[in-house]
Amino acid sequence: MKIISWNIDSINAALTSDSNRAKMSREVLATILKEDPDIIAIQETKLPKNGPSKKHKEIMAEIFADYDYVFVSSEEPARKGYAGNMAFYKKGLEPKVTFPKIDAPDTMDFEGRIITLEFEDFFLTQVYTPNAGGELKRLPLRQIWDEKYGEYLSSLDEIKPVIATGDFNVAHKEIDLANPESNRMSAGFTDEERQGFTNLLSRGFTDTFRHIHGDVEGVYTWWAQRVRTSKINNSGWRIDYFIVSDRIKDNVTESNMVDSGERQDHTPILLEVNFEKWENKMKSKFLEENGIINLISGMEYSLSYAKEGDKVRDYVEDMLERMEIEPDEIYSCIQTHTDKIAYCDGGNGKDFVYGRNFPDTDGLVTDKKNLALLLKFADCTPIVLYDKKKEVLSIVHSGWRGAKKKIPAKTIEKMKRDFGSDLKDIIAYIGPSIDIENYEVGEEVYEEFKDFKNRDNFFKKIKGTWHLSMTEVNKEILLESGINESKIDICKESTYKNLDLHSARREGKAYGLNSMIVMMR
Repeated sequence: MKIISWNIDSINAALTSDSNRAKMSREVLATILKEDPDIIAIQETKLPKNGPSKKHKEIMAEIFADYDYVFVSSEEPARKGYAGNMAFYKKGLEPKVTFPKIDAPDTMDFEGRIITLEFEDFFLTQVYTPNAGGELKRLPLRQIWDEKYGEYLSSLDEIKPVIATGDFNVAHKEIDLANPESNRMSAGFTDEERQGFTNLLSRGFTDTFRHIHGDVEGVYTWWAQRVRTSKINNSGWRIDYFIVSDRIKDNVTESNMVDSGERQDHTPILLEVNFEKWENKMKSKFLEENGIINLISGMEYSLSYAKEGDKVRDYVEDMLERMEIEPDEIYSCIQTHTDKIAYCDGGNGKDFVYGRNFPDTDGLVTDKKNLALLLKFADCTPIVLYDKKKEVLSIVHSGWRGAKKKIPAKTIEKMKRDFGSDLKDIIAYIGPSIDIENYEVGEEVYEEFKDFKNRDNFFKKIKGTWHLSMTEVNKEILLESGINESKIDICKESTYKNLDLHSARREGKAYGLNSMIVMMR
């Protein structure tokens, strides 16, 4: 999906005026339409309460022939013809549209500042953030807005992933404007506004431009039109953004600016994001490229003791159908944080509601093709090991107890001992697990790892308490076992942050389970 956002600074002028600036605005609109975006988010429309006039509608019907649109404008008690937003979306798209009020101060909720489009897999919300104003008169109100807006985005993020775009009226870092030293008391670069944006990102959102381009300098979205040479000299600010929920940041394939030619003021920004279905997104491309069919999914039912019977069987069969496989057998295990690894030959193990099962086991290994191996996890780590040369596949459950017992290393030793695997032929995939920021552990857990020589690589003190990175401790074990780092692939998803996955820490005692299925065809 391709989305373009632009602060147009009066759509009426852009559509109907004969001024030189209006002509340049129409050229920018033509450039936007050449990109053929799915959605165009327009800010600062400055339309009256009732929206586009008859003349506006006729012009837009011609220019935006492939799009439907919605709008929100300023209304009493706010100023007339102030702020305002409009969203164009391709015909055939059917979003649920809302114009939220966020309990903002003063008249901000009546200034037409937010439009939210809800799609099946995500929210797209656009904003025209209030300016702190001349002499920073509106800065205290802006600080309240920032907090309320952050709360609103978090409320959306609890339901499904969020894309938020628009004119945020803040240059977040010094590299986001050409002259930071002379603008520290200017609206849009005060410490308070910058901290407000930092706080917003800390709620679980990513600045996509920085995610894609890092700390590149000299790239801006706004140049003061009152200073004739501002764009020629590139004395700009980056104050327009696409931010997304952390859990979909790696779905973003492009985040950049659209060339607006000589026109000063704002330039459009562009985002491209791949919204594949969740079950497709959570396939490991690394494993697929090495011949392993795989799928990760948040389960709807507990798999621990088959209490749900037929429901569980149906769900597992649905997963297999999504994977487009018909295995000869499917194996799982009753996981109890052991270091026991069971060999699956197609006939051993105990009958189970959805295949065959091993009790008190936390790892499965096979040298048989067309046998599916299923592992359950919540915040612990699924690890896949594969020797393509000997055709040996294993999957292990490694929480902190399993890591303490070095179950990944013991699985590698079993592959070497029982199947003749060579370390140089083994690849490893470290699946999703809880992130270090949300995995607080006690001093006793820290002491459990006192014999690990690189303990400080995976433990970190945050606000006086120990936190553990399950990804890093398992990576450390794999490296210590002799697996080449270039052959280790790491999933960056956090079970805690990604609401499509279950997390014991996030959900509490009644937590659900995730599953991962792997198979050699």
